[in-house]
Amino acid sequence: MLQKRISSSRCFSFEGVVAMILKGKKLQFISFIKRDGSGVVMVGDTDNMSYLDEDNFKIMRLSISEKTFIACGFNSFIVKLRC
Repeated sequence: MLQKRISSSRCFSFEGVVAMILKGKKLQFISFIKRDGSGVVMVGDTDNMSYLDEDNFKIMRLSISEKTFIACGFNSFIVKLRC
């Protein structure tokens, strides 16, 4: 497994995939990825995800057209970046 830092101290290239490290407060959580890989569970607008605000997530691109990412930490989520 090859991991190296690139330009920014918060960006990494991991086996050819560029990833960023971001705090949970900079992310809009869309859905939770089930641990067994069988699917996703939607995160509703009323769900309070503030308990993840200070957690660090490794962010990898999922869809360019939808501007979505996979955020990996203790759990994995599909997210969008907050502007």
